[in-house]
Amino acid sequence: MSALATRTTPPPPNEVQIIDRYDVASVITPLTVATAYAPRPGSHPQIEEVVEVSHERNIPVVLDASMEVPPIENLRHFIDVGADLVCVSGGKGIGGPQSSGLLYGRRELVASALLQMLDVSGPCFADWDSPSLIPKERLAGKPLHGIGRGMKVSKESIVGLLVALEELSPSGFAAQRKRKRQLLMDMAANIASIAGVETAIVSGTSDYPALLVALDEKQLGMSARQTCRLLSQSSPAIYVYNEERHLLRGELLIQSQNLSEETAKIVADRLVVVLTERA
Repeated sequence: MSALATRTTPPPPNEVQIIDRYDVASVITPLTVATAYAPRPGSHPQIEEVVEVSHERNIPVVLDASMEVPPIENLRHFIDVGADLVCVSGGKGIGGPQSSGLLYGRRELVASALLQMLDVSGPCFADWDSPSLIPKERLAGKPLHGIGRGMKVSKESIVGLLVALEELSPSGFAAQRKRKRQLLMDMAANIASIAGVETAIVSGTSDYPALLVALDEKQLGMSARQTCRLLSQSSPAIYVYNEERHLLRGELLIQSQNLSEETAKIVADRLVVVLTERA
C-alpha cells in the first residue's frame, strides 16, 4: 500500500507551494526561451540554484527585481550571482518616476529589448546609423514598429530616474532610513497606551523600516481587517499594507517608504481615533 498522503480538499488560493531546483529543471523544454525569477527574501529555490539549473541548459535567467533596490548593493549582486537580465522599478525603492525602470545585464539581451522600442523611419537600412548597442550586421533590415514601442519611457522620466539614482547614495539612504524609523517610533509611541495594541519596528519593502501593529480583537472589539477598512474610509484615505497573512494574524503593517513628517502625523492621529472609537 502506498504511504503517500492524499489531500482531500484543494489548497487555499493564497497558499504558496515550495519548489526546489528539480521542479525548475522539470519544466524546461526545447521551447523554453528563458527562466523568469522574482527574488524575494526567503525565496526558494535560491537564485544561485535557478541560475545553475538554467545555465546548464543554456537558458538565460531574467529577474523581476522591481522592489529589490535598495539595498543599493543589489544592483551589482544579481549580476554577480549569474542573472542574465535584470529589471528594476525606477519608482518604488529608488524613488524615481513610476513609469521608469532599469534594464541591465548581457549586452545582446539588452540590445534585443532596445530593438523592440525602436521605430526607425527615414534613411534606408544601408545608410542607417544603428545605436552602438545594436549589432547592425546581425539584422536583416531596419527595426520597424517594435512591440515595445507603445510602452517606451519618456525623456522626462529618464532624467527623473537618473536624478533619483544620483541621490540614492549609501550615506543618503542610511539617513533616509534613520528618518523613517524615527517617524515610525513616534507613531508607535502615539498608540502605545491603547489597550490591546502592541507595536514593533520590522523590515519593510525595499529595505525601508515598517511598523507592525498587532491588535487584540477581543480587547479592541475590532479585527485587523475592520481596522484596515475604517482607515481606508478616512479622509484622507489611509491604506496600510493589508496582505492576507498579516490580517489573519491580526496585524497591520505600515510601510514608511512614502511617509513624511506631515503624512506620518495624519496616519498616527487617525490610528488613535480608529483604535479607540470601538475600544
